Amino acid sequence: MLDAHLFRSLAHVRQLVDEWLDYNTQRPHQTLNFMTPLEFKQAD
Repeated sequence: MLDAHLFRSLAHVRQLVDEWLDYNTQRPHQTLNFMTPLEFKQAD
């Protein structure tokens, strides 16, 4: 959760956002039938 962080600098924000985006695209989502976004897109 990014709203729970105090950021030291803009570079720190960018680092955390990049890590969150990687995590968010690699983990399964319940709304996607427990598939990653890529798996869900390929299943179409």
